[in-house]
Amino acid sequence: MRPVRQIGRRLSWGVADQAVSSLTNFAVNIYIARYLGAVQYGAFSLAFVTYGFALQASRGLATDPLLVRFSATDVPTWRRAVANCTGTATAVGMATGACVLAAAALLSGVTRQAFLALGLTLPGLLLQDSWRFAFFALGRGSLAFLNDPQRRAAIGPGAERQHLRYIELFNAALAGRPAGLTVCTHLCRGNFRSGWLAEGSYEHVAEALFNELQVDGFFLEYDDARSGGFAPLRFVPKGKMVVLGLVTTKTPALESKDMLKRRIDEAAKYVPLEQLCLSPQCGFASTAEGNVITLDDEIAKLRLVVETAREVWG
Repeated sequence: MRPVRQIGRRLSWGVADQAVSSLTNFAVNIYIARYLGAVQYGAFSLAFVTYGFALQASRGLATDPLLVRFSATDVPTWRRAVANCTGTATAVGMATGACVLAAAALLSGVTRQAFLALGLTLPGLLLQDSWRFAFFALGRGSLAFLNDPQRRAAIGPGAERQHLRYIELFNAALAGRPAGLTVCTHLCRGNFRSGWLAEGSYEHVAEALFNELQVDGFFLEYDDARSGGFAPLRFVPKGKMVVLGLVTTKTPALESKDMLKRRIDEAAKYVPLEQLCLSPQCGFASTAEGNVITLDDEIAKLRLVVETAREVWG
């Protein structure tokens, strides 16, 4: 019965999503009908109906089978299914988008403009829809909403303080740890097949993270511009270590020692050198698939880290 309950719970995300989407579409259509003239609204309606046809074709071929057949499966199987799902959705988007663009060439005026816009955006729209349903199938519908910029914005101010809740939970889990046990944490930004999921400075979370999270050290990713500058390190208190992930694990390109030393010096402007360390930015294989990098590349990068650390700290 457990798989049946899992499927039912995960299907409920799709039902709720469709209910919200239908109400939203209804409200948006009323607003647009009142805002546009009859001719412009007619062009919008034709494009919207065409989008609906493409969306249902994509869901019939990709997202619906994913949701029904892979809602109670293991994560590796789910990942393979998602790859097929998103590929199919993108292919449908490109095919229908090409047809819409061809139709636009035969039209004129605002109708032509509406179909041109739809044809260009269809692949992305259908890909985003398949991602949402992938999270529904996994049973993590909240991530599907965070994946959508409009729905993420609808969460409101609470999203800005979510890290404080995570800090509380982390500290609760560490309560009562044995004396002398050193605990560090890594702020991962995604590491699947040399890809990444998140970007942005540590500034928003830095003050609370470094001062309230009850750990001894932080492994931070600083291998490229996605992580921002070192200024957030000014919040690091005495006694806590910061491990600078300056050596990327995503590509085989080997960093120079001079560049690493310059960046360590930059970080030391905000936190004492004796509180700093050096490491690769993340793991070389955070998943079974690993990154697009060879064993020899990995050895060379680890050797670079050790040699540079010895020259900087002795």
